[in-house]
Amino acid sequence: MMSNQYYIKGLEGVSIETITECFNKAFSDYSVPIQSTARELQERLTGNGYAPQWSTGVFEEDRLLAFVLHGIKDIGGSFKLYNAGTGAVPTARGQSLTLKQYEYLLPKARQAGCTGVELEVIIDNEPAIHSYKKVGFHISNTLASFKAGTENLAISTPHEILEVEAINWQQVQGFWDWKPSWQHSRNALMANWKLHKSVQVMQAGEVLGYAIFNPESGRMAQFAVSQAHRNRGIGKALFAYAQKACRKTLTVVNVDSRALHTLAFLEKIGFEPLLQQYEMQLTL
Repeated sequence: MMSNQYYIKGLEGVSIETITECFNKAFSDYSVPIQSTARELQERLTGNGYAPQWSTGVFEEDRLLAFVLHGIKDIGGSFKLYNAGTGAVPTARGQSLTLKQYEYLLPKARQAGCTGVELEVIIDNEPAIHSYKKVGFHISNTLASFKAGTENLAISTPHEILEVEAINWQQVQGFWDWKPSWQHSRNALMANWKLHKSVQVMQAGEVLGYAIFNPESGRMAQFAVSQAHRNRGIGKALFAYAQKACRKTLTVVNVDSRALHTLAFLEKIGFEPLLQQYEMQLTL
């Protein structure tokens, strides 16, 4: 049990090693256990726009017991926050620490021009969903995640696949059927661009499709094919290229549940369901 001598404060000046130690304890018994090195967590937080001044921790003396980690995104004079991780060590649970941290943070965020907070939570994590609803979050969408099957994909396109240093974002956004979630947005990817590979399928100088992935983690961050060139093996070729380049099993995380074309494509090339998450929003 925790004592009553705990306090809440922002995470400015708190080391990534301290946060990682608490993070790993908090998620050691999670439905999908997560363990991270300090470097891995730092990279993840950097991609999410980590803002320690808008993140909070619950401390007992100098020991971090619980946290809410936020990223920030500027929106023309105002800003939004993204909950990049909430957790508590097992001995500190059941004390409404998520609610108490948001009660500490939200008045300051609102006064500073924050317009809202968003997050994702695994749909069977009922305690977390209950906590977020007490804060004022509501479910806005369902997101699906997948992992590659055991069979290797074969590249089956006559088109050229090129690794590129930069993406024409305005162009590729025209290929989208759905908008990537916060952690795979343009800003998030550009913050950790060196960790990713970007590839394009070309024909006569025209971009027909593209993919951006992390070869170390196996995470496919973005992918899309021009609507005029679908059902020609281009998407499969992009995934085959990524599968060959990745050190771990290829995964696709946070696909919009309304993106029926994408869901059918992933099933067709042998991807298997991994988990589902709710996207939740809090408007300030």
